[in-house]
Amino acid sequence: MPTNTPLMITTTFFSGTDIAAVGSLLTGFIKRYLQIPAMIAVYTMALTIGAALA
Repeated sequence: MPTNTPLMITTTFFSGTDIAAVGSLLTGFIKRYLQIPAMIAVYTMALTIGAALA
């Protein structure tokens, strides 16, 4: 049974870097275009709850 370990490592690497990049860009977008303090608080709480559940 052949394994595709190099392919799995490569796709995991690119997925991780993409998630990190999008997370940083999304935070800037929320702060720039949704300048309602309550929305920033909801976004931050959603990130915190998601991280806690993961």
